[in-house]
Amino acid sequence: MIDRVDVAIVFALDLEAAPLRDRLQDAVRLQARDTAVTTGRLGDRTVAIAVAGMGKVAARATRQVIDGHRPAAVIAAGLCGGLSPHLARGTLVVADRVAHVASAMRPPTMSPGGT
Repeated sequence: MIDRVDVAIVFALDLEAAPLRDRLQDAVRLQARDTAVTTGRLGDRTVAIAVAGMGKVAARATRQVIDGHRPAAVIAAGLCGGLSPHLARGTLVVADRVAHVASAMRPPTMSPGGT
């Protein structure tokens, strides 16, 4: 079992996580409370792939992954909440703003430099 990973990749659904999880070498599946985590190697990197659900459940699960595996980076990945017929499979979608789930208030847009 891998204790510390280079990167944690968090998905809402198992359907989203499965293709990447299937590529892991030396994979070990763990169940932490209500979060399924699979650790392994992807190339020369150690990776934790978590299926975390959505909203506050996902936030709590992501915190568990960070506490348990101490990744250098965390990536939230998935289907972006729905499929558009205009997006081809494998298209990378990058957000230019974030919204708080619990309210309609939107925080200011961050610049690419993170400020």
